[in-house]
Amino acid sequence: PSYGVGLREILFDQNVETSERISTLKARIDQNIQFHIPQIEVNNLQVTPEDKLLNVKIGYTILLDNDTNEISITL
Repeated sequence: PSYGVGLREILFDQNVETSERISTLKARIDQNIQFHIPQIEVNNLQVTPEDKLLNVKIGYTILLDNDTNEISITL
């Protein structure tokens, strides 16, 4: 399946700096949203490491009715 961002691959790649991993993850999240949910526009995407957790916050607009919202996920 083509759905997913390859989170495990990105997070556990020890040959890549953390900032580069975060940039890759942000790009993949944005690409997947554009591909799988084209009726949503991402306004803000933050990926923040905190201790052994990863906080992902996505601000978005539903294009059908211009409703804006935000979702936060901690991994």
